Amino acid sequence: MASSQLLNIGSGPFYTDGWVNVDRYADDADVSCSAFEMPFQDGMFRRVYMGHFLEHIPYDDIPHLLDEVKRVCRPGAMIMVVGPCLDKARATHQPKWLIEQIAANPTPEMPGVGHEWSPTTDLTLQAMRNGGLEDVVEVDVRKITQPEWPNRATATWQVAARASTPGGK
Repeated sequence: MASSQLLNIGSGPFYTDGWVNVDRYADDADVSCSAFEMPFQDGMFRRVYMGHFLEHIPYDDIPHLLDEVKRVCRPGAMIMVVGPCLDKARATHQPKWLIEQIAANPTPEMPGVGHEWSPTTDLTLQAMRNGGLEDVVEVDVRKITQPEWPNRATATWQVAARASTPGGK
């Protein structure tokens, strides 16, 4: 694990070989910890993936989370975020249950299941910018595939956004 330069934050049940899989709740993660306080050295990673993770973080806390991500990354590290998009789900006529699930709020009975905010492309991109990431752009989720990224779902109701950590130019 120590030699990997690839970090998969919020891996959940989707363990990915070759990546350091971090999750607070998943039993099979390499490291069980809060993403706000990761036990890694500064500048350890060159690539970070967060799949269906950011929407579970209170929106105003995302800059603090990304401060920790930037700390454990090298300057210019690539960051990929994939998650649901309420607007795309509606535009592609997804079933009502999916749209409701995307817009759902967390409940005390099921921590980490509901979303803290209703994710859209604009809000996801802005959250990344608010967190101090650079070169934030939306990318086609259908091109975010394994083995380059741990992404397992390329449904068009998702948003994919790429960015980099400061200092890589």
